[in-house]
Amino acid sequence: MNSLRLLLLAGALLYGACATTDAPPGGDVPPSVSVMTFNVQNLFDNVDEPGKDDKAYLPIAAKRAPEHVAACNAIEVAAWREECLQLDWSDDAINHKLGVLAAAIRQFEGGADIIALQEVENAAILNRLREEHLADLGYGPAILIEGADKRGIDVAFLSRLPLVGAPVLHPVIFPDYPDRQGDTRGILQADFRLPDGSVLTGFAVHFPAPFHPPAMRETAYGALNALRNSLPAEHFAFAAGDFNTTSTEMAERGTLERQVRPTWQVA
Repeated sequence: MNSLRLLLLAGALLYGACATTDAPPGGDVPPSVSVMTFNVQNLFDNVDEPGKDDKAYLPIAAKRAPEHVAACNAIEVAAWREECLQLDWSDDAINHKLGVLAAAIRQFEGGADIIALQEVENAAILNRLREEHLADLGYGPAILIEGADKRGIDVAFLSRLPLVGAPVLHPVIFPDYPDRQGDTRGILQADFRLPDGSVLTGFAVHFPAPFHPPAMRETAYGALNALRNSLPAEHFAFAAGDFNTTSTEMAERGTLERQVRPTWQVA
C-alpha cells in the first residue's frame, strides 16, 4: 500500500511540485520556489539523551551494559529488539547516513529551496547535515522545535528563504487516544519571505503511523486544515511531510475528498 507523502498546496506556485494559478485575494502569483519533503528515517546522533527513547542509536560499545540489554530485550518487535542490541550507530555510520541523505537532496537541481523533513532527532544533527554535506547550497540554520514524541523524532525545515517571525510547533491533541499521544508529532509552522516580499507559510507534518486508528489521522488533518484556515488571506501556503495515509484508507474513507481537497491541492 502506498501512503500519502506529498505536498498539499494552497494558493502557491511551487516549481517541481505542483503549479496553481489561484492566488489569495488581492495578491499576485509569487515567484516560483521548489519544495521537497523527505522522511529521513531515524536521523539520530549517537548521544544518549535523557527523556528520549534513543537507546537503539548508540555505539555498540555503549550497548554492553546489563541495563541496556535488559531494556532492549523488553522490546516486543523482533527487528526493533535486534536493532537495539546490535546496531552500531558509530560516528562512521552517522557520517555515511548524512552523506547518503545529502546525495539524495542534491538530485533535485542542487537541492530544493525548502525541505520539510521528518524523523529528525534534534537541530544539532540536522545542522551537521547542512554544514558538513550541504554547505554550498545556501541553507539557513535548521528550523526545528523539540516535540513530545517519546522516541524524540521531530519535524523540521531547511530553507534558503528567510524566516518571517519565529516558527511555531502546534501540538495535535488526540483526546480519544490519550495512551497513544506519545507516539505522535506536532505540526511545525514556519513563514518564509518570498523574493517579492510576500509570505509563504509552510506546515511540516508527520501524522500518526498507519497502525494507529484512522480517526487519529483524521484528527490531524482537521488540525492542519484549521491552521491553514487561520492564516491571513494574503499568505500563500503549503503542507509537506509524511501523512501516513495508505491508499486503502484513502479509498475506504474518502480522505482526499473529505479532508484534503476542500482546502488543498495535492501535488
